[in-house]
Amino acid sequence: MSNAIMERASRRRARRVFGNDNAAFIPEIWARYTVAILEKYMVAGKLVHRDFENEIKQFGDTVNTRRPSSFTWDRKDDDDDIVTQDVSATNIPVVLNMHPYCSFIIKDGEASLSMEKLVERHLDGAVKAMAEGIDSCVTGQYAQFLATAGCGGRLGGLTTTNYQQYLTEVGLALDNANCPVDGRNLLVTPQVKALFLQNQTLVGADQRGKLTALEKADLGMIYGFQHYMTQSMHSVAAADVAASDFLVNTSSLQAGDTVIAVDTGSAALVTGTWIKLLGKPYRITAHTETLGATTEITVTPGLRDVVANNTALTAYDFCEVNLAAGYAAGWSKAIVYDGATILPKVGQALTFGTTATLYTIVQVNATKIWLDRGLETAIADDDNINLLPPGEYNMAFRRDAIALVCRTLEPPREGSGALAATLTHAGYPFRIVIAYDYKKQGHAVTIDNLMGIKTIDTNQGAVLLG
Repeated sequence: MSNAIMERASRRRARRVFGNDNAAFIPEIWARYTVAILEKYMVAGKLVHRDFENEIKQFGDTVNTRRPSSFTWDRKDDDDDIVTQDVSATNIPVVLNMHPYCSFIIKDGEASLSMEKLVERHLDGAVKAMAEGIDSCVTGQYAQFLATAGCGGRLGGLTTTNYQQYLTEVGLALDNANCPVDGRNLLVTPQVKALFLQNQTLVGADQRGKLTALEKADLGMIYGFQHYMTQSMHSVAAADVAASDFLVNTSSLQAGDTVIAVDTGSAALVTGTWIKLLGKPYRITAHTETLGATTEITVTPGLRDVVANNTALTAYDFCEVNLAAGYAAGWSKAIVYDGATILPKVGQALTFGTTATLYTIVQVNATKIWLDRGLETAIADDDNINLLPPGEYNMAFRRDAIALVCRTLEPPREGSGALAATLTHAGYPFRIVIAYDYKKQGHAVTIDNLMGIKTIDTNQGAVLLG
């Protein structure tokens, strides 16, 4: 038999298997493609804590981890008895309260396409969305480190020449928090990566001695941080945020001070909202008004710099929760809002009302926002949604700072008419379910899992502002 005839016979067999035959929809086949595509996009999820038992399979289940107590040392003479210390541990629950999914329909008319074409046309985009969603939730944890170990740099101030200075400020913040020096990672935005690569001291092959890293655009280990660029790291342009400018009206503000006299003219600042002062973000915890004008504010954390009189102070806008019933603790779906002068942006961190709990927006439209995790406490209708200042927020952290738990759900019951498969590779589990929708005349394909995320040690992370 000639090669041409054999090739035509092979194509006929392929059409019988992958054309109108439902074997093209076997979920185990799709699952293998899922993992291959997922690994192209996942960055942050691979760098955080994932070592949990895998029996958890129900929405709302909790994984419990713990932080052991710290000990101190003492001294004794030969005649002294030793003094024992109590052993305790802080329980840290990670709740699986998010159910991310992506679903689409393969119409009957498309079912004649080969598996490769179906992947190219449908599955690649679906899994990319799932991967980016998980990454955004992980990188959204940057906000948890703003007021703890601290931050380095200044919003809007990062240049090609001061990168080393800003980076060493981040390292100092972690050192002061007793964070171990090994295993420190730094996720940077594309904009910060571009500035980094323009600094010849950092990337020059003769200084680094690692040409391969440059050829592959891998930023490598710099000043104790393993650098990674990810498009999921959060960046918000100044023009995309509503703000008002005021002046400091105090001549002797020192680092650590929390009370600031301000000149707002006839305007009033609002408790709970955020300001930027010398490139650093602060939250207003109290304010004093005279005839409707704010004359003094109290902020947290304490000032990180000496501030001179007449220094510019920028206050940022807020919008409001728009649901009469409010939202209960644990809510992890969309939150309706209104009253925004400029719509919120993906990557903006926020607080609700006068509370200190920080969240990050990972998805947004004209009326709704989705957060990096479920609500820790309930929020009410008309609570202020206080948006943080714009800029480049880059996250420095160790693996043990953040816990990410992903689990697959149970397959559909036998006899339900749905095909399902689960696959876990490198710690990323997914369920793929395929069922025929007679109304839409096609196969509905859904990729999903259960997910929980929590910052478990704020002393092992910091923020590089830019």
